[in-house]
Amino acid sequence: MDNKVNISKRQDTVKALKPKVQQLQEGKIMQGSTKKFEYIEQKEDLFKFLALQISQSQNLEEIFNTTVTELGQLLKNERVIIYHFNFDVGGKVVAESVVEAQWSILGKTVLDRYFEENLIADYQQGRIQTFGDLQTAGLSACHTKFLANLQLKANLVVPILLENNQLLETDKKQNDFSPDLWGLLIAQNCSSPRNWQSDEIELLKELSTYLSLAIRQDLFEKKLAAEQSEKRRLETELKAVKQKLDVKKVIIIPSQKYLKIAP
Repeated sequence: MDNKVNISKRQDTVKALKPKVQQLQEGKIMQGSTKKFEYIEQKEDLFKFLALQISQSQNLEEIFNTTVTELGQLLKNERVIIYHFNFDVGGKVVAESVVEAQWSILGKTVLDRYFEENLIADYQQGRIQTFGDLQTAGLSACHTKFLANLQLKANLVVPILLENNQLLETDKKQNDFSPDLWGLLIAQNCSSPRNWQSDEIELLKELSTYLSLAIRQDLFEKKLAAEQSEKRRLETELKAVKQKLDVKKVIIIPSQKYLKIAP
């Protein structure tokens, strides 16, 4: 009899708790949906803002800084960097968003021989590297040590590729090794591992496309400015030559009255 009573009480308790459990589940779903919506909205706002900056020919450094700052806030990770290749000396971190000053590598020149020797070709083809935990990423011992020295635990790397090589003529000294591969957009965690989500990877891929457009526009404007400067230089030289010729004419013409004209 007592067992039947206890079972009945338990059933009543479970029945009473069901609505509360359902409410909690619905609350979590709604909370997750709200966060997802906010993420999508922030992402779209970032794309619109970058497109506006590029269309208005904004300073490239400003576009870089906007990208890493907003991306760090979207991903809520610990470090975002833009890395520009200079294969004579490795490459340089040209923009950074970091939550702790101790993890900053802004302006740092990084020479990664393993990367140059083994990974360049893959990144030229659009390879994306991602690992959630450096210690279990399956990298070589030397490469693992190199990345550990940069204080990172998790890494998401997307190449920044420039399709039109001709635009790189003003920038060849920085890109002799690979004119197509301008640099890398990288999201990192420094304090702990992190599992990167597919939508986060897609976000970096889309942003790298915007960065590519901004860089190509900047290179085009520099090339155009260089051509205009060369044109002005040539025009100045031509003008100087003409002035010298005019001076000679002034000297020669008066002497002509002393010349005898043959019959």
